[in-house]
Amino acid sequence: MFNDKKTILLLIIFISFWRYSLEAQTSIKKNFDWRDGSSEKQFTNKWSFGLGVNIVDDSGNTFGAIKDPSRYLNYHMPLSVNVEYYLNNSFSLNANISINKYTSGKQINNGFIIEDSEVNLFSSDFSTKYYFRNLFQFFFFDPYVFLGFGYLKTGAYKTQYIYSSEKNISDFPENISFLFNTGIGFNLWLTGKYGANFNATGKWNAYGTEYSTNFKQYSVSIFYLL
Repeated sequence: MFNDKKTILLLIIFISFWRYSLEAQTSIKKNFDWRDGSSEKQFTNKWSFGLGVNIVDDSGNTFGAIKDPSRYLNYHMPLSVNVEYYLNNSFSLNANISINKYTSGKQINNGFIIEDSEVNLFSSDFSTKYYFRNLFQFFFFDPYVFLGFGYLKTGAYKTQYIYSSEKNISDFPENISFLFNTGIGFNLWLTGKYGANFNATGKWNAYGTEYSTNFKQYSVSIFYLL
Protein backbone atom coordinates (compact mmCIF):
# COMPACT_ATOMS: atom_id res chain seq x y z
CA MET A 1 0.00 0.00 0.00
CA PHE A 2 2.81 2.38 0.93
CA ASN A 3 5.39 1.39 -1.69
CA ASP A 4 5.68 5.00 -2.85
CA LYS A 5 8.67 6.55 -1.04
CA LYS A 6 7.26 10.08 -1.39
CA THR A 7 4.01 9.02 0.24
CA ILE A 8 5.86 7.39 3.15
CA LEU A 9 8.05 10.48 3.57
CA LEU A 10 5.00 12.78 3.61
CA LEU A 11 3.32 10.56 6.20
CA ILE A 12 6.41 10.66 8.41
CA ILE A 13 6.55 14.47 8.14
CA PHE A 14 2.83 14.78 8.89
CA ILE A 15 2.99 12.47 11.92
CA SER A 16 6.09 14.25 13.25
CA PHE A 17 4.44 17.65 12.85
CA TRP A 18 1.22 16.38 14.46
CA ARG A 19 3.14 15.02 17.47
CA TYR A 20 5.12 18.24 17.78
CA SER A 21 1.90 20.28 17.64
CA LEU A 22 0.37 18.22 20.45
CA GLU A 23 3.49 18.56 22.58
CA ALA A 24 3.68 22.29 21.87
CA GLN A 25 0.03 22.78 22.77
CA THR A 26 0.53 20.92 26.04
CA SER A 27 3.56 23.08 26.88
CA ILE A 28 1.79 26.27 25.85
CA LYS A 29 -1.32 25.34 27.81
CA LYS A 30 0.78 25.06 30.98
CA ASN A 31 2.32 28.49 30.38
CA PHE A 32 -0.66 30.33 28.90
CA ASP A 33 -3.89 29.09 30.42
CA TRP A 34 -6.21 32.02 29.69
CA ARG A 35 -8.95 30.53 31.86
CA ASP A 36 -7.12 30.38 35.18
CA GLY A 37 -5.52 33.82 34.80
CA SER A 38 -1.91 32.59 34.63
CA SER A 39 -1.40 34.28 31.26
CA GLU A 40 -2.08 37.65 32.91
CA LYS A 41 1.10 37.25 34.92
CA GLN A 42 2.94 35.79 31.93
CA PHE A 43 2.28 38.82 29.69
CA THR A 44 1.89 41.85 31.96
CA ASN A 45 4.86 44.25 31.65
CA LYS A 46 6.72 41.87 29.30
CA TRP A 47 8.57 42.55 26.04
CA SER A 48 8.87 40.58 22.81
CA PHE A 49 11.25 41.09 19.89
CA GLY A 50 10.71 39.85 16.35
CA LEU A 51 12.54 39.62 13.03
CA GLY A 52 10.94 38.80 9.69
CA VAL A 53 10.04 39.77 6.14
CA ASN A 54 7.32 41.93 4.59
CA ILE A 55 5.43 42.26 1.32
CA VAL A 56 3.99 45.55 0.00
CA ASP A 57 0.98 45.77 -2.33
CA ASP A 58 0.64 49.34 -3.67
CA SER A 59 -1.00 48.33 -6.94
CA GLY A 60 -4.40 49.90 -6.25
CA ASN A 61 -5.93 46.63 -7.41
CA THR A 62 -8.10 44.92 -4.78
CA PHE A 63 -7.34 41.39 -5.97
CA GLY A 64 -3.99 42.06 -7.63
CA ALA A 65 -2.05 39.86 -5.23
CA ILE A 66 -4.22 36.89 -6.17
CA LYS A 67 -4.29 37.52 -9.93
CA ASP A 68 -0.59 38.11 -10.50
CA PRO A 69 1.65 38.18 -7.40
CA SER A 70 4.85 38.66 -9.39
CA ARG A 71 3.49 41.88 -10.87
CA TYR A 72 1.61 43.39 -7.92
CA LEU A 73 3.62 42.36 -4.85
CA ASN A 74 6.91 43.96 -3.80
CA TYR A 75 9.37 41.86 -1.78
CA HIS A 76 12.92 42.97 -2.66
CA MET A 77 15.15 43.03 0.47
CA PRO A 78 11.99 43.04 2.66
CA LEU A 79 13.30 43.18 6.24
CA SER A 80 11.04 43.84 9.26
CA VAL A 81 11.99 44.38 12.92
CA ASN A 82 9.32 44.39 15.61
CA VAL A 83 9.22 45.33 19.31
CA GLU A 84 6.13 44.79 21.48
CA TYR A 85 5.35 45.72 25.07
CA TYR A 86 2.47 43.87 26.76
CA LEU A 87 0.44 46.05 29.11
CA ASN A 88 -1.66 43.09 30.25
CA ASN A 89 -3.37 39.98 28.88
CA SER A 90 -5.41 41.93 26.31
CA PHE A 91 -3.53 45.08 25.30
CA SER A 92 -0.03 45.78 24.00
CA LEU A 93 1.98 48.59 22.39
CA ASN A 94 3.84 47.75 19.21
CA ALA A 95 6.60 49.39 17.15
CA ASN A 96 7.78 48.16 13.77
CA ILE A 97 10.44 49.21 11.27
CA SER A 98 10.50 47.76 7.76
CA ILE A 99 12.36 48.24 4.49
CA ASN A 100 11.46 47.09 1.00
CA LYS A 101 11.84 48.10 -2.65
CA TYR A 102 9.69 48.71 -5.71
CA THR A 103 11.43 47.27 -8.76
CA SER A 104 11.04 47.63 -12.53
CA GLY A 105 7.90 46.06 -13.94
CA LYS A 106 5.83 46.30 -10.75
CA GLN A 107 2.43 47.99 -10.91
CA ILE A 108 1.66 50.77 -8.42
CA ASN A 109 -1.01 53.44 -8.00
CA ASN A 110 -3.65 51.63 -10.07
CA GLY A 111 -2.03 51.65 -13.47
CA PHE A 112 1.57 52.82 -13.30
CA ILE A 113 4.52 50.54 -13.98
CA ILE A 114 7.92 51.25 -12.48
CA GLU A 115 10.39 51.99 -15.29
CA ASP A 116 14.12 51.22 -14.99
CA SER A 117 14.15 51.93 -11.26
CA GLU A 118 14.67 50.46 -7.84
CA VAL A 119 12.70 52.48 -5.31
CA ASN A 120 13.67 52.27 -1.65
CA LEU A 121 10.87 52.17 0.91
CA PHE A 122 11.33 52.82 4.62
CA SER A 123 8.44 52.72 7.09
CA SER A 124 8.03 52.90 10.84
CA ASP A 125 4.73 52.09 12.53
CA PHE A 126 3.30 52.38 16.02
CA SER A 127 0.08 50.72 17.13
CA THR A 128 -2.05 49.43 19.96
CA LYS A 129 -3.07 45.77 19.76
CA TYR A 130 -6.06 44.05 21.31
CA TYR A 131 -5.77 40.27 21.83
CA PHE A 132 -8.77 37.94 22.05
CA ARG A 133 -7.22 35.63 24.66
CA ASN A 134 -9.94 36.13 27.26
CA LEU A 135 -12.69 35.70 24.66
CA PHE A 136 -11.57 32.65 22.66
CA GLN A 137 -9.30 30.97 25.23
CA PHE A 138 -6.95 29.51 22.64
CA PHE A 139 -3.46 28.27 23.46
CA PHE A 140 -1.65 27.69 20.17
CA PHE A 141 -3.54 30.29 18.06
CA ASP A 142 -3.42 33.89 19.38
CA PRO A 143 -5.38 36.42 17.20
CA TYR A 144 -5.54 40.21 17.53
CA VAL A 145 -6.64 43.48 15.89
CA PHE A 146 -4.72 46.74 15.97
CA LEU A 147 -4.94 50.48 15.30
CA GLY A 148 -2.14 53.01 14.92
CA PHE A 149 -0.17 55.42 12.76
CA GLY A 150 2.97 55.33 10.67
CA TYR A 151 5.65 57.09 8.67
CA LEU A 152 6.68 56.21 5.10
CA LYS A 153 9.54 57.45 2.95
CA THR A 154 9.92 56.44 -0.71
CA GLY A 155 12.70 57.29 -3.14
CA ALA A 156 12.31 59.00 -6.50
CA TYR A 157 11.22 56.91 -9.49
CA LYS A 158 9.82 56.90 -13.01
CA THR A 159 6.57 55.31 -14.19
CA GLN A 160 4.65 54.55 -17.35
CA TYR A 161 0.84 54.62 -17.39
CA ILE A 162 -0.21 51.23 -18.78
CA TYR A 163 -3.65 52.32 -20.01
CA SER A 164 -2.22 54.91 -22.40
CA SER A 165 -1.42 54.19 -26.06
CA GLU A 166 1.69 56.34 -25.79
CA LYS A 167 4.79 55.56 -23.75
CA ASN A 168 4.51 58.62 -21.54
CA ILE A 169 7.08 58.51 -18.76
CA SER A 170 6.39 60.41 -15.54
CA ASP A 171 8.87 61.37 -12.82
CA PHE A 172 7.88 60.96 -9.18
CA PRO A 173 10.05 62.72 -6.59
CA GLU A 174 11.13 61.44 -3.21
CA ASN A 175 8.09 61.39 -0.97
CA ILE A 176 7.24 61.35 2.75
CA SER A 177 3.80 60.35 4.07
CA PHE A 178 2.16 60.05 7.48
CA LEU A 179 -0.27 57.15 7.66
CA PHE A 180 -3.28 55.85 9.53
CA ASN A 181 -2.95 52.08 10.02
CA THR A 182 -5.30 49.30 10.99
CA GLY A 183 -5.28 45.55 10.53
CA ILE A 184 -5.43 42.03 11.88
CA GLY A 185 -2.96 39.30 12.73
CA PHE A 186 -2.20 36.31 14.87
CA ASN A 187 0.62 34.57 16.70
CA LEU A 188 1.29 30.84 16.52
CA TRP A 189 3.06 29.86 19.73
CA LEU A 190 5.75 27.26 19.11
CA THR A 191 6.88 27.13 22.75
CA GLY A 192 6.20 29.20 25.85
CA LYS A 193 8.74 31.77 24.63
CA TYR A 194 9.00 31.50 20.85
CA GLY A 195 6.31 32.13 18.27
CA ALA A 196 5.56 32.97 14.63
CA ASN A 197 3.64 36.13 13.78
CA PHE A 198 1.43 36.74 10.71
CA ASN A 199 0.23 40.30 10.15
CA ALA A 200 -1.86 42.20 7.56
CA THR A 201 -1.97 46.02 7.60
CA GLY A 202 -4.05 48.53 5.65
CA LYS A 203 -2.26 51.89 5.42
CA TRP A 204 -4.13 55.08 4.51
CA ASN A 205 -2.48 58.37 3.68
CA ALA A 206 -3.31 60.79 6.51
CA TYR A 207 -0.93 63.60 5.58
CA GLY A 208 1.41 63.77 2.62
CA THR A 209 1.75 65.07 -0.92
CA GLU A 210 -0.12 64.45 -4.16
CA TYR A 211 2.17 61.44 -4.66
CA SER A 212 1.16 59.74 -1.40
CA THR A 213 -1.01 56.65 -1.74
CA ASN A 214 -2.88 54.03 0.25
CA PHE A 215 -1.46 50.52 0.26
CA LYS A 216 -1.37 47.14 2.01
CA GLN A 217 1.54 45.48 3.80
CA TYR A 218 1.87 41.88 4.96
CA SER A 219 4.55 40.44 7.22
CA VAL A 220 5.73 37.14 8.67
CA SER A 221 8.20 37.01 11.54
CA ILE A 222 9.65 34.91 14.34
CA PHE A 223 9.61 36.49 17.80
CA TYR A 224 10.85 35.84 21.31
CA LEU A 225 9.00 36.72 24.54
CA LEU A 226 11.30 37.88 27.33
